[in-house]
Amino acid sequence: RRGFVVVAPLHPGDNFQDTSGYGTAVQLFGRPRHVKAVLDAVIAHRTFGPVVDEARIGIVGMSVGGYTALVLVGGKPDFARLTGYCREEPDDPWVCAPRHTVGGPPGVSDRALVRDSRIKSAVLMAPALGPAFDQAGLADVRVPIRLYRPEADEVLRRPYNAERLRLMLPRPPEYATLPGAGH
Repeated sequence: RRGFVVVAPLHPGDNFQDTSGYGTAVQLFGRPRHVKAVLDAVIAHRTFGPVVDEARIGIVGMSVGGYTALVLVGGKPDFARLTGYCREEPDDPWVCAPRHTVGGPPGVSDRALVRDSRIKSAVLMAPALGPAFDQAGLADVRVPIRLYRPEADEVLRRPYNAERLRLMLPRPPEYATLPGAGH
Protein backbone atom coordinates (compact mmCIF):
# COMPACT_ATOMS: atom_id res chain seq x y z
CA ARG A 1 0.00 0.00 0.00
CA ARG A 2 2.87 2.39 0.68
CA GLY A 3 5.05 1.32 -2.24
CA PHE A 4 7.50 -0.90 -0.38
CA VAL A 5 8.42 -4.47 -1.16
CA VAL A 6 10.22 -5.86 1.90
CA VAL A 7 12.16 -9.11 1.83
CA ALA A 8 13.79 -10.72 4.88
CA PRO A 9 15.83 -13.82 4.02
CA LEU A 10 16.47 -16.64 6.48
CA HIS A 11 20.20 -17.28 6.00
CA PRO A 12 21.14 -20.99 5.90
CA GLY A 13 23.47 -21.83 8.80
CA ASP A 14 23.11 -18.34 10.23
CA ASN A 15 19.69 -17.82 11.74
CA PHE A 16 17.82 -18.19 15.01
CA GLN A 17 17.29 -21.95 14.46
CA ASP A 18 20.68 -22.87 13.00
CA THR A 19 23.88 -21.08 14.01
CA SER A 20 26.27 -23.69 12.57
CA GLY A 21 27.77 -21.18 10.13
CA TYR A 22 28.25 -18.33 12.62
CA GLY A 23 31.66 -16.69 12.22
CA THR A 24 32.57 -18.85 9.23
CA ALA A 25 32.69 -18.46 5.46
CA VAL A 26 29.05 -19.56 5.40
CA GLN A 27 28.17 -16.32 7.18
CA LEU A 28 30.85 -13.96 5.92
CA PHE A 29 30.65 -14.84 2.22
CA GLY A 30 27.29 -16.60 2.11
CA ARG A 31 25.09 -13.82 3.47
CA PRO A 32 25.77 -11.34 0.64
CA ARG A 33 25.13 -14.16 -1.87
CA HIS A 34 21.83 -15.00 -0.19
CA VAL A 35 20.64 -11.39 -0.35
CA LYS A 36 21.63 -11.09 -4.01
CA ALA A 37 19.83 -14.36 -4.84
CA VAL A 38 16.69 -13.24 -3.00
CA LEU A 39 16.75 -9.89 -4.82
CA ASP A 40 17.14 -11.73 -8.14
CA ALA A 41 14.13 -13.91 -7.26
CA VAL A 42 11.94 -10.98 -6.22
CA ILE A 43 12.73 -9.03 -9.39
CA ALA A 44 12.03 -12.12 -11.52
CA HIS A 45 8.78 -12.90 -9.65
CA ARG A 46 5.72 -12.41 -11.86
CA THR A 47 3.73 -10.61 -9.14
CA PHE A 48 6.37 -8.70 -7.21
CA GLY A 49 8.89 -8.05 -9.99
CA PRO A 50 6.75 -5.56 -11.92
CA VAL A 51 6.19 -3.39 -8.82
CA VAL A 52 9.85 -3.20 -7.78
CA ASP A 53 11.40 0.14 -8.67
CA GLU A 54 14.94 -1.00 -9.45
CA ALA A 55 16.20 2.58 -9.22
CA ARG A 56 15.18 2.73 -5.54
CA ILE A 57 16.42 -0.50 -3.96
CA GLY A 58 17.78 -0.11 -0.46
CA ILE A 59 19.06 -2.47 2.20
CA VAL A 60 18.80 -2.46 5.99
CA GLY A 61 21.09 -4.59 8.11
CA MET A 62 21.63 -5.06 11.84
CA SER A 63 24.91 -6.40 13.27
CA VAL A 64 26.23 -9.00 10.79
CA GLY A 65 23.38 -7.82 8.57
CA GLY A 66 25.05 -4.39 8.64
CA TYR A 67 28.32 -6.04 7.58
CA THR A 68 26.37 -7.85 4.83
CA ALA A 69 24.82 -4.62 3.58
CA LEU A 70 28.21 -2.91 3.58
CA VAL A 71 29.71 -5.70 1.45
CA LEU A 72 26.78 -5.56 -0.98
CA VAL A 73 27.29 -1.82 -1.55
CA GLY A 74 31.02 -2.17 -2.22
CA GLY A 75 32.81 -2.74 1.09
CA LYS A 76 35.74 -5.16 0.96
CA PRO A 77 36.76 -6.57 4.34
CA ASP A 78 40.27 -7.81 4.92
CA PHE A 79 39.91 -10.62 7.44
CA ALA A 80 43.66 -10.67 8.06
CA ARG A 81 43.09 -7.38 9.92
CA LEU A 82 41.19 -9.32 12.60
CA THR A 83 44.44 -10.92 13.79
CA GLY A 84 45.78 -7.53 14.88
CA TYR A 85 42.42 -6.57 16.35
CA CYS A 86 42.34 -9.76 18.43
CA ARG A 87 45.84 -9.03 19.74
CA GLU A 88 44.49 -5.68 21.00
CA GLU A 89 41.09 -6.99 22.15
CA PRO A 90 41.64 -10.70 22.92
CA ASP A 91 38.61 -10.93 25.18
CA ASP A 92 36.15 -9.92 22.45
CA PRO A 93 34.01 -13.10 22.37
CA TRP A 94 32.13 -12.13 19.22
CA VAL A 95 35.14 -11.73 16.96
CA CYS A 96 38.10 -13.40 18.66
CA ALA A 97 36.60 -16.63 20.03
CA PRO A 98 38.36 -19.77 18.77
CA ARG A 99 35.18 -21.07 17.09
CA HIS A 100 35.16 -18.16 14.63
CA THR A 101 37.14 -18.84 11.53
CA VAL A 102 36.88 -17.82 7.91
CA GLY A 103 37.69 -21.49 7.14
CA GLY A 104 34.51 -22.82 8.72
CA PRO A 105 32.25 -25.62 7.59
CA PRO A 106 31.68 -26.30 3.92
CA GLY A 107 28.89 -24.47 2.17
CA VAL A 108 30.44 -21.56 0.29
CA SER A 109 32.51 -22.75 -2.63
CA ASP A 110 33.54 -19.31 -3.89
CA ARG A 111 34.91 -16.89 -1.33
CA ALA A 112 34.72 -13.93 -3.65
CA LEU A 113 32.73 -11.06 -2.20
CA VAL A 114 29.45 -10.25 -3.88
CA ARG A 115 28.49 -6.67 -4.66
CA ASP A 116 25.07 -5.70 -6.00
CA SER A 117 24.96 -2.41 -7.91
CA ARG A 118 21.14 -2.47 -7.84
CA ILE A 119 21.30 -1.43 -4.17
CA LYS A 120 21.22 2.37 -4.11
CA SER A 121 21.25 3.11 -0.35
CA ALA A 122 21.90 1.35 2.95
CA VAL A 123 20.95 1.60 6.60
CA LEU A 124 23.52 0.02 8.90
CA MET A 125 22.44 -0.61 12.48
CA ALA A 126 25.28 -1.57 14.84
CA PRO A 127 27.29 -2.99 11.93
CA ALA A 128 29.58 -5.83 12.96
CA LEU A 129 33.12 -6.65 11.87
CA GLY A 130 34.25 -3.04 11.64
CA PRO A 131 37.85 -4.06 12.44
CA ALA A 132 37.98 -6.01 9.16
CA PHE A 133 37.64 -2.82 7.11
CA ASP A 134 40.07 -0.05 6.32
CA GLN A 135 39.73 3.05 4.11
CA ALA A 136 40.93 1.19 1.02
CA GLY A 137 38.33 -1.51 1.61
CA LEU A 138 35.57 1.10 1.86
CA ALA A 139 36.71 3.26 -1.08
CA ASP A 140 34.11 1.78 -3.44
CA VAL A 141 31.15 2.45 -1.13
CA ARG A 142 29.43 5.28 -2.99
CA VAL A 143 25.78 4.96 -1.98
CA PRO A 144 24.14 7.06 0.74
CA ILE A 145 24.49 5.40 4.16
CA ARG A 146 22.48 5.92 7.35
CA LEU A 147 24.53 4.56 10.27
CA TYR A 148 23.20 3.86 13.77
CA ARG A 149 25.27 3.16 16.87
CA PRO A 150 23.44 1.88 19.96
CA GLU A 151 24.89 3.76 22.93
CA ALA A 152 24.80 0.76 25.29
CA ASP A 153 25.87 -1.93 22.79
CA GLU A 154 26.88 -4.90 24.91
CA VAL A 155 28.08 -6.96 21.93
CA LEU A 156 30.24 -4.78 19.69
CA ARG A 157 33.30 -3.02 21.03
CA ARG A 158 33.67 0.73 20.84
CA PRO A 159 35.17 2.44 18.89
CA TYR A 160 35.92 -0.40 16.45
CA ASN A 161 32.62 -0.72 14.61
CA ALA A 162 30.08 2.01 13.80
CA GLU A 163 32.35 4.86 14.94
CA ARG A 164 35.29 3.52 12.95
CA LEU A 165 33.23 2.94 9.81
CA ARG A 166 31.79 6.45 10.10
CA LEU A 167 35.28 7.96 9.93
CA MET A 168 36.48 5.78 7.06
CA LEU A 169 33.56 5.85 4.63
CA PRO A 170 34.44 7.94 1.56
CA ARG A 171 31.09 9.72 1.70
CA PRO A 172 30.09 10.91 5.20
CA PRO A 173 27.08 8.88 6.35
CA GLU A 174 24.06 10.17 8.17
CA TYR A 175 24.93 9.12 11.71
CA ALA A 176 22.95 8.72 14.89
CA THR A 177 23.68 7.38 18.35
CA LEU A 178 20.65 5.77 19.95
CA PRO A 179 20.68 6.75 23.65
CA GLY A 180 20.37 3.79 26.02
CA ALA A 181 19.96 1.27 23.19
CA GLY A 182 21.67 -2.11 23.34
CA HIS A 183 22.60 -4.47 20.58
